[in-house]
Amino acid sequence: MEFLSLDKKELREFFENKYKRYIEQILDYMIDNFPKEDLKEFPIPDFMFNKTKRYQATKGKLLSVILELFNNPRFITKFHAILSRSEASQHLYYKMIWENRRFDTADIVSRFNIKIKSPKVKSYDADRVYLEDELSLVIRVIRYSYRVDSDIIYIEEDIREILKLLYPIPNDYKLIPRTKIIDTEFTYS
Repeated sequence: MEFLSLDKKELREFFENKYKRYIEQILDYMIDNFPKEDLKEFPIPDFMFNKTKRYQATKGKLLSVILELFNNPRFITKFHAILSRSEASQHLYYKMIWENRRFDTADIVSRFNIKIKSPKVKSYDADRVYLEDELSLVIRVIRYSYRVDSDIIYIEEDIREILKLLYPIPNDYKLIPRTKIIDTEFTYS
């Protein structure tokens, strides 16, 4: 398995351009889904285990934690193992991360026989709720209109960009450039 990699400077720049809530979301996923014994092998400060202190932490503090973790290859492989814990999560994350796919909720529920919670509050135009367990980075959105209601699941773009660093590169990801340009029937001047 080969993962995308950034050097330390690029990685810092990458995360500095993300909102604090996306960094929190990745760290929350780690704290909620990693087994406790796996968390002990990484240098995670104590405030990360207290939800109140974690949300009160500045972006700079969270940035230092996430940079330390993302520079550790074992963390990346452990995170990937959690992301692909079940057949459904493996399929969904691959398609959503590398192909930027959105899925109809009913199709996914019937195909993988998973339970997806419904939003607690109904709003006027759309309801959003995050899924649970290893799929907790995926959002379910139900949009209401007078014509058609849509019920889809997807990953937010900023989370998708972060997950690209944590999910193996597909075999055909790196394109080989052409050495000779193919002649065409048309010329433009």
